[in-house]
Amino acid sequence: MKYCRFRKTDKVDHAVYRARLARLSGDRKKAHRRNTLRNGFASVCFLLVWMGGTGVIAGLLSQLIPKTENAFLAILISIGFVLLFLIFSILMFVAAAFVAKPLWSKSEPAVFHYCREDAASGCLHLRRYYRLEKPYLLTKCYDSSIKGFVDHDICLFFVEGDLRLTVDLVNGFTHGWKDLGCYTLQLDELSLSNVKIGSREALELKAGKIWFLLGKRAGGFIQRAFRQKAWKAGLFEAVKRELDQFDAHGLLAIHCPPDEFEEEARMIAQRLQRDMDISQIAAIMAEVMETQFDDHFAEKDFFVHAKAIKRFLIKN
Repeated sequence: MKYCRFRKTDKVDHAVYRARLARLSGDRKKAHRRNTLRNGFASVCFLLVWMGGTGVIAGLLSQLIPKTENAFLAILISIGFVLLFLIFSILMFVAAAFVAKPLWSKSEPAVFHYCREDAASGCLHLRRYYRLEKPYLLTKCYDSSIKGFVDHDICLFFVEGDLRLTVDLVNGFTHGWKDLGCYTLQLDELSLSNVKIGSREALELKAGKIWFLLGKRAGGFIQRAFRQKAWKAGLFEAVKRELDQFDAHGLLAIHCPPDEFEEEARMIAQRLQRDMDISQIAAIMAEVMETQFDDHFAEKDFFVHAKAIKRFLIKN
């Protein structure tokens, strides 16, 4: 099992804000920009008055501190100085707020209406980061060893044969803290069992110390992946067996390693589809072998071997 999480959680919030801003009409967008500038100017005025005034007062007070060699008296003077500084600092804070208030009060923040598409747009970078791709399944998580997933919709999908599990990145969300990261689980480490939650049927998915109680549909979705993995492994073996029998340039006959044609078998198997005919299979085999060995191979050279692979595709 592997776990990763996108670090910049505030990127979701910024993306949702930009999506909502883009939906504003021209006049509202201009008004929003004016409000942003006005608020910025008001904040600058507030800081200048407060910090500038506080600095001036601190300078004046420091000049008024009497010098004494009496340690006890020096401590009392220092405490008095700190108290006076705090009092004047609070007064300058109030004065700064009074100066900036007219500008702040004129600001009318833009009203953003909720839109589902905004949440989906806000999670676009997360879908790319976690490599969410079809087919995927959205299902309910009734319970889990990871409490953040409990009673939430989760997303199941596969990347390079491994199951990945995240919160719902398809419909998305508007705040980055809702992202719980991505769990990558290898099929070999998964344990599936059907359970009941009251009168409701569910799937219990276990991988090491973590577990999830998911909607029943998750079982069929994951089982299809198991079957697909077994089918791909069988197809690879069938292609490898035929390439070994073909034995390009007699490499196996002169005692080259038995995995000599594994890379070519993998490349061919990845391109094969169930509905391909014998000629298409033979053409792919010839093309891959020609590329790998930088030599000419004709489609007819692989016709017999393509027939054997086609029989595997029909049976499986």
